[in-house]
Amino acid sequence: MAFGLLVALAACDGNSAGTTADGSPATRAPADASASAASASSAAASSSSDAQQPSWEDETDPERRLQGCLVGTFVLDRDAWSAGITALLERDLSSVRVEDSGKVTFELKADRTYTLTADDSRTVSFGSSPGGDIRWVLGFDGTESGTWTARAGQLALKTGSGGRLAADNEMSIDGQQLPTNALPVSGTPWSQKLTTKCDSDGFVATPAGEPDAVKIVLTRLG
Repeated sequence: MAFGLLVALAACDGNSAGTTADGSPATRAPADASASAASASSAAASSSSDAQQPSWEDETDPERRLQGCLVGTFVLDRDAWSAGITALLERDLSSVRVEDSGKVTFELKADRTYTLTADDSRTVSFGSSPGGDIRWVLGFDGTESGTWTARAGQLALKTGSGGRLAADNEMSIDGQQLPTNALPVSGTPWSQKLTTKCDSDGFVATPAGEPDAVKIVLTRLG
């Protein structure tokens, strides 16, 4: 079983309207000036808002929009990650407990290169089954870099000469370690093709063809 990514969307709009005042020209002039100033201020704010809007948001081609949206720096949402691991294990285990710490930062650059940095990212899970008590450790540490492409709603990463991010991925039942191919999540998940949805807050992906896989949420830092 592999895993992938999820993010929440948010958007807000603001509208302003001027007002007019009745009365003599003498009393009307200040009100008119005030309305003009308010209108100018509103226009300036609107212009500033437009200037801050990423150019990819105006793209009508879904592929170009996705490629533009993915450019940025993102951080793994640890709460969403823990919740996903918990839900995965609760399918087969009881008394599930997950301890999660560390940080994962993912930078996708406009030149189609990427850097994935894990700072002592560590998830330790516990649970009980008829076969015994389980302890599962999934950790990442170090830096991975390479190139990325995004087509037809999918993000694909190709690692460089340094190889994949160092992973610690092991599970034991009553102290007896299981073989790596028996683990529920791959120790090299970032190398997969990920079905991806992206917006101004971050992006969401799931491994291609596995819509029920554990999801990862990456929120945008810049």
